[in-house]
This record gives sequence, structure tokens and C-alpha cells, in this order.
Amino acid sequence: MARYGMVIDLHKCTGCGACALACKTENNTQDYSNGKFYNWANYLTFTTGKFPSTKVVTIPTLCNHCSDAPCVEACPVNPKAMYKSPEGITLHNNDRCIGCQRCITACPYSDKDINAAGVQYSVINYLPSDDYTHKLWRDKTELIPGCTASGDEVAKKAGSIPPNMNEFSDPDYQPVRRNDIVEKCMLCRHRLINNELPYCVVSCPAQARIFGDFDDPNSEVSKLIKMYPAKQLKNNKGEFLAPGETGTRPNVYYIRDYNDAITSVKDEKYPENNRTMEKFIKIYPNPVEFFTNVNCTIPKDGIYSFIIYNSAGQIVETVMENKYLTVGLINFQLDAKKLPSGTYICVLRSKDFVQTENLIVSH
Repeated sequence: MARYGMVIDLHKCTGCGACALACKTENNTQDYSNGKFYNWANYLTFTTGKFPSTKVVTIPTLCNHCSDAPCVEACPVNPKAMYKSPEGITLHNNDRCIGCQRCITACPYSDKDINAAGVQYSVINYLPSDDYTHKLWRDKTELIPGCTASGDEVAKKAGSIPPNMNEFSDPDYQPVRRNDIVEKCMLCRHRLINNELPYCVVSCPAQARIFGDFDDPNSEVSKLIKMYPAKQLKNNKGEFLAPGETGTRPNVYYIRDYNDAITSVKDEKYPENNRTMEKFIKIYPNPVEFFTNVNCTIPKDGIYSFIIYNSAGQIVETVMENKYLTVGLINFQLDAKKLPSGTYICVLRSKDFVQTENLIVSH
């Protein structure tokens, strides 16, 4: 058995929305209509604090693939349309769905109409029985009559609805779903069966989304929720479960916060002879215009320096010099505004350890 899920590192997340756009492209979800976004990957945004000490908070969201999934319990058909896979994924079989929407009512992360409910997203959405899906690409109205093409014309030229349809095969759900059923995130099961990661994970430029098996103590997701205090969403209003509260046992965990202070974490999960990171230096975003975040994996206790060189081999900035660090991770922010456009080499060095990563500055 397994328990697939995701860790989202809010310290790395910049709120760019690439995850939502990638998911929409991969899974052919339609545009907003009838109080529904139809986004399998979405995000909450809100502000905290009082001026001038205010900040915008972004929380990426998706189906939590709960271990105690109320949507599965509520599904009335047999065999169930909404069911749990052996890997712990909450899946939905399109053919068995009767469109009753009991799953939406039961799910604390879903609402039939987000406007009426006063929320920003819904995990499960219903495709109305009296309406076509992807209406934009069936509309024959031209934005500028006699000048621009209509959505219908574009779709016919492309030969598919939507025109950019991504073709894939899965035993439970189709690339484009019919009306009078519900749909939701499947953790890209059609990719997992081909040994590919969910597309939101692959597409995140900051590598803020980490997919894995929480029942495997050696997986990166298991190590991360042990390394950092983790929290889980309680509902689609942005509330988190209180300590000791289990809720529906969601399998999406959130760690850290945006712009956390520099940390050095001593942790046996990163022993010298069992390194779990392919890269010891991760820079995001990269290329950068103003500010970028640097994440370094420290393989063993020791004295380290972090120096930035230009392409001529000249030192342009010494971020850290001869500093004692313990095994784990350090994170800091670089100000690239003072650097001319070009390629730079970031060097993490100790007595017997050297790692480099290119930094591209583009103003």
C-alpha cells in the first residue's frame, strides 16, 4: 500500500500561477462558468497585517486526496464513481457518475457555486447537464466581425475542442469530460502510470511542489514534514486544521511561509552517504530580474562559503564566507538589481566540497 500526496513549500512559492495554468493545459479544463472555475489546481490569495506592514499570501490548492474522503463515502452508486486507489489517490470514474453532486456537498473543500458560498475555489465541480462544455470554443461570435475568428472557427481549424487539447489515456477519466458529471484533480494518474510526475509539480519554476508517498519514511515528502512543522487545510476558506485536529486526513501538506528567515537544519535525513537531492544549489526564479531565492543543501557539518563570480572569473559578491553550517538546508534571498545583465556562477564551497550553479540576470 501507499499514500500518495504532496508537500507545498510556501517559502518557495511566489504565487506565479504556473501550476494552475499547467494543470489547465494538461487536463483540458474549461474556463470559468456558472460560479465554477473548473481548475483542478487553483490558489487562495489574501492579505495579512495592517498598512504599512501588509503582505499578500498565496496558498496553492488542489484535491487533498483525503485518507477519510467524505466524497467517496457520499457517492451512492455501486461500484462507486468516486473511490480510493491502492495508492491513496481519490479517483473519479466518469462512466459511473450520475451527476448527483453528493460528493460536492460532502467535501469540505468544495461548493456548488463559489460566488454564492463566498469562497475562491472548489475542488470538485459539476459540468451542467443543460450546457455544453468548453462553450468558448463553440461560440460563433467574432470579437471584431469580419476581422477576427470566432472560437468555433478556431476549434474547427484545430480539429478539436479545446483547440489545444492534450490527448492522454486513462481507464477512469477522459481528456475532455462530458456534461452531467463532476470532475476533479486526479493527481495526474494518467502520468503516474507512465512514471511521470503530476504536471503541476513538473511545471513549478520554484520547485515548491513535491510529490511522493507519505507511507514511505525515506521519501522526500515524508522527510520534509518531519523537518518542518506542517499544516493542512481544513476547508476551502483558507482555514488550517488546528494542532491535534485530523479533519478528513488530507494528504496535501504545507510547510514554511514566504520569505522565511535563513535557516540551517541539522537533520539525519541528509546523511553524507545517502544524499536525496540531485542539486545542492537551487535558484528560483532563474532567470531573475530583481530578487531570487537560493536553496542550498549542506551535506555535512563544516565551514562553507558562497561566492558569486562573473563570466570573467571575478568575484562580484561574497554572500557567505567561512561560516560554520550543520547538515540540512539553508535559504536566502539575492538582490540581483545591482548586477548587470549576464550569466554568473554561484559557488558553494567547503574544504572538500564544491558545487556550482549558473545564475542568469536579465533586466
